[in-house]
Amino acid sequence: MKNSLKLLLPVLALALVPAASLLRAEDTPASPAAPAAPAKREHPGRGDRLHHRMKMLSERLKLTDDQKAKLAPILQSEGDQLKAIRDDASLTREQKRDKARAVQQASKPQIRALLTPEQQKQLDEMKDQRRERREDGDKPAGPPPAQP
Repeated sequence: MKNSLKLLLPVLALALVPAASLLRAEDTPASPAAPAAPAKREHPGRGDRLHHRMKMLSERLKLTDDQKAKLAPILQSEGDQLKAIRDDASLTREQKRDKARAVQQASKPQIRALLTPEQQKQLDEMKDQRRERREDGDKPAGPPPAQP
């Protein structure tokens, strides 16, 4: 009897291990499949840059509906051209920068032509503020570190 008990205990133990796993799995809620990796974004905001820029210009310049309707295709065309430049692997970084600036320079007179003189002045002020913020960002935050 002792011998048969010695043989039976290990067999029961081996049989219970998989059964315990199954019971544990039933107790825990089924976890959803691992979420798919988020879509790689080129840069925050790039995918929605047109909408953001349109909204910002509309709010700050108080554009009319007619101005918005005329501005949208200009911004769309500019955005398409800039994306093509970014995606062109044959261009160097400097070439991409130069081409992007040319596209933006070509769009400026089209955009300005849609604006009233007051809106043009406001746009110029917005540009100056951006330039100041960029220049302030280039300045060191505090005094230079002491030399040892």
